[in-house]
Amino acid sequence: MTQQEIAKALGISKTTVSRAISGKGRIGEETKNRILKYMKEHEAEESGIVPTRMLGVALPADSNINSNHFFSECLYGICEAAAYMNYNVLVVKVTEGDISEIISAIEKKKIDAVILLRRMENDKAMRYLEGVGFPVGLAGQCAYETVISVDIDNKGATEEMVTMMIAKGFRRFALILEEINYVVNRDRYNGFMDALMKSGISEKKQYIYTGKVYDNVLEMVMSDILNNKTDCIVCGDDELCVRIMSWLQKEGYRIPRDIAIVSLYNGSALSLMRPSVTAIDTSARSVGAELGKQVCHFLQGEKYRKNTLLNYEILIRRSTDKM
Repeated sequence: MTQQEIAKALGISKTTVSRAISGKGRIGEETKNRILKYMKEHEAEESGIVPTRMLGVALPADSNINSNHFFSECLYGICEAAAYMNYNVLVVKVTEGDISEIISAIEKKKIDAVILLRRMENDKAMRYLEGVGFPVGLAGQCAYETVISVDIDNKGATEEMVTMMIAKGFRRFALILEEINYVVNRDRYNGFMDALMKSGISEKKQYIYTGKVYDNVLEMVMSDILNNKTDCIVCGDDELCVRIMSWLQKEGYRIPRDIAIVSLYNGSALSLMRPSVTAIDTSARSVGAELGKQVCHFLQGEKYRKNTLLNYEILIRRSTDKM
């Protein structure tokens, strides 16, 4: 398709088309995007590759979407944004070592982009998608230039939370993050350590656990926490917080009189707990909605944001009252 044909079809000058393609010369962003979008659609028709208007959402196979409210809320947000922009959503399952459903969906041309709901260190899915040049969205942050990312500042939020607890008088912490190879938990760990360092508190007196807290491990972990004379437990998410609070209360410990507790994610699981739990409040649905919107804008050749950080709020509640 020639520049003259594009100009005639869009009712603009050939010079304007030339500027949009070369990136040189003065041209409005809206006009440039309209030209590039038209070219992309026309080239797809000529090659027989017609966009499916389908977003592939990679859901971690080890997640229970009924109990892990971050993933379910994020997925709802993506679906809402996709529907509004006339796209559909196909859910594919992934594990740390198995991305076959992603590869199959791409090779069979079922999807136009992949959205990852979680990123791990040395992520196999991310490496594959970057290698084949396929459009990628991520609920998180990464160093890849081509990835569209939307995230919460988990490092900054954790640092602020722990700093506030230090200001309340807490000095011995237990940090429990079940999967340190998840980037979100690595960010939380770094935020925790930064808060200690900036407050002049020794990390050697803190208890840090980064493995899976299975039922048969919980009692051992809690015994170590209590033997360390911990006065505030920092839980990686709401489900872990509920399990630990339930164990403490079953054993006769009073929260916060005997020990305080906070959650780094304010999921709905906390709403039934008493006392109410100090937590970092974020909107997973907003993350998904913003991610879906920006990926759709990119696919349509429209202006989009490559990196977005959404706000958070720290909710101070009774679980950290200083008695």
